[in-house]
Amino acid sequence: MQLYLAQFVVAEANLYHSDQPPYELVRKEISYRIEAQLFLASSAELAYAKAVQMIGGFTDAHCDGPGSRTDFKCMGIHELEEIALGERSISESLEGPYGIDVGSVRIDGIVPVVRLHRDLAVFSRLAT
Repeated sequence: MQLYLAQFVVAEANLYHSDQPPYELVRKEISYRIEAQLFLASSAELAYAKAVQMIGGFTDAHCDGPGSRTDFKCMGIHELEEIALGERSISESLEGPYGIDVGSVRIDGIVPVVRLHRDLAVFSRLAT
């Protein structure tokens, strides 16, 4: 079995409706992100088939109270890569000085945000 990384483009639409009938849409904000999943498959074709099956799992919706709805929709697969471990096992690779290279996402036209320690997701979740 080989280790694969699938990257998915997910659209998040925040919909704001009036609080009076007929509850018309007053504002819509759309943002996009890349979701990444690591998984095992015995070939690239089977990895692709598994990634296609994952697409539906990124589609969801929820309401945050009257007039507010958030829709998530997976637009499709951004990239599918085989993660090369060489002769090492996953655990051996994870213990190495750089862990496992899981690829990259090229972002043209904008500079991604560089966050302080306290603002990194792993630490901000601990504060809540």
